[in-house]
Amino acid sequence: MRLSSLTIFFPAYNEEANIKKAVEQAAEVASAVSDDYEVLVVNDGSSDNTAGVVESLSNLNPRIKLITHGQNQGYGGALMTGFSNASKEWVFFSDSDLQFDLKELSKLVEKTGEFDVVLGYRIKRSDPFLRLLNAKGWNVLNRLLFGLDVKDIDCAFKLFRTSVVKEVVNDMTAVKGAMISAELLIRLQRANHQFCEVGVNHYPRKAGSPTGAKPSVILRAFKEMAMVYRGDLGKDWVKSTVKFMIVGGFNTLIDIALYVAFTRGIGYFGMHRMWAKGASYSIGALNSMVWNRAIRSSKDAVLLANVLPMFIVFMSSLLVNTTVMYVAYESFRLGEIFALTLATVTTLVWNFAASKMIKKA
Repeated sequence: MRLSSLTIFFPAYNEEANIKKAVEQAAEVASAVSDDYEVLVVNDGSSDNTAGVVESLSNLNPRIKLITHGQNQGYGGALMTGFSNASKEWVFFSDSDLQFDLKELSKLVEKTGEFDVVLGYRIKRSDPFLRLLNAKGWNVLNRLLFGLDVKDIDCAFKLFRTSVVKEVVNDMTAVKGAMISAELLIRLQRANHQFCEVGVNHYPRKAGSPTGAKPSVILRAFKEMAMVYRGDLGKDWVKSTVKFMIVGGFNTLIDIALYVAFTRGIGYFGMHRMWAKGASYSIGALNSMVWNRAIRSSKDAVLLANVLPMFIVFMSSLLVNTTVMYVAYESFRLGEIFALTLATVTTLVWNFAASKMIKKA
């Protein structure tokens, strides 16, 4: 099977030792599956002679083109440049480190009659154990957080119909680091595009130095994952639960700190600990009003809609908090720390349940 037209591109950072063979192989493979092709190399701010090697190849074959970033923009930035400059009907990308046999592109091409997205996965990955472990954890995280059901998310052997990629690429959040492959696939999956996965061979790197396992690269990937999740791709119930835990945790710290200050520093509250508990909890609860922006408008309807549910939750939680404290401390004569902890935990559970009930009402 042949393609009407094909763009092959490589992100390249300091790949002087590998890029010549990678580009020559790409041109050979592209000509075997399409009469209309181009090979792009995105030189991502390399400090070696990667650009010079590609320029010499381009002089021999005008279908080979060099795109250079003045400064390193990261793996995601290089992929974004490759996708945005792809001019053919199909676009394929791979890494320029020669860890794949580009002749296996024909396996992916065979599936293009039925699928717009054809993904390679490494049958046996030739990488150090730590990278394999990182990759496994990364796949699991993306499956749990986004429901992305793909065998090998970051396998750099992917073929797309170009128009399909350009449907979603402008919505991308992770445009610099390693999260880009996952986000692209998540958005395509959410857009109901079907994937086909094809096993390909993977070989050890023979020259150059990998950058994917650097701590800075891994940290940026997790930052981008959090950014993508907080955007439009995260599950709302998880985001609301995390927000509740953060706000509730801060409220609890304020509550306990004030309770200790009141009971130890003010004689009246030292003798009337239930009043101290009520006062400290009430002040801590004001934090929720600020964090949740309950009062956002001067319009009565908006004020009522935002404040009334929170006031109901607050009053019921105050009652639960002080009642549990009173029963545990005064009636059952349990220790102050135990009673305080029991009241705090019970109130947090009640707060969460009450908030959910009011939202459903």
